[in-house]
Amino acid sequence: MVKIKIGFSGPPCSGKTTTVHEVVVELRKRGIKVDVLSGIERIPLYNVNRMYDVTEHNISFVNHILQESLHSKRPDIDVLLVDRTVLDIWIDMDITAVVKGCKKCEFIKKAIQDYTNNWLKTYDLIFKFNAVEFKDDGLRLNDMAWRNELIEYYKHVNEDDTDLNKNIIPLKIIDILFISDVIIEKLRVKKENIKMVPELRK
Repeated sequence: MVKIKIGFSGPPCSGKTTTVHEVVVELRKRGIKVDVLSGIERIPLYNVNRMYDVTEHNISFVNHILQESLHSKRPDIDVLLVDRTVLDIWIDMDITAVVKGCKKCEFIKKAIQDYTNNWLKTYDLIFKFNAVEFKDDGLRLNDMAWRNELIEYYKHVNEDDTDLNKNIIPLKIIDILFISDVIIEKLRVKKENIKMVPELRK
């Protein structure tokens, strides 16, 4: 069973995927058993360049939860890095539905938002990335109005949730060694807590 799950969240092209893979290399150098669930490598059940359909977003959301759940049960790793959290899926869905005027979907959106907020608490840490200059890589929507709205949304999402924010680390700069050190310390504390449980039962 995975001991800690670390999320990487932020707007598209903010450096999440590159950072995750560099952190994996660094952690493995230090002898940590780590794997990554990547936003790019994750098997898509929809066209990633056409994310305007709410049904496709719902499928994306469920697919994400399922794959995180399956990876979290692996007995051979201590750390699971999640490139693009369930929050990122939710933000895409919320903005897309608003842009397209999908008012009839408000009930579904509210239910998914509540589930998202609860699921976010399953991450031991979330590293939050800032927006950077957009570079068209052919994999993401090239809609600047949508991207700008997305960036503004990220700045304020869940800012009043004090319980969640205790586990969020904003990244002003991307420092692979710092991120790796924080993860290793979190793993050390978690292992110590796991060891204490049997002792408390005696």
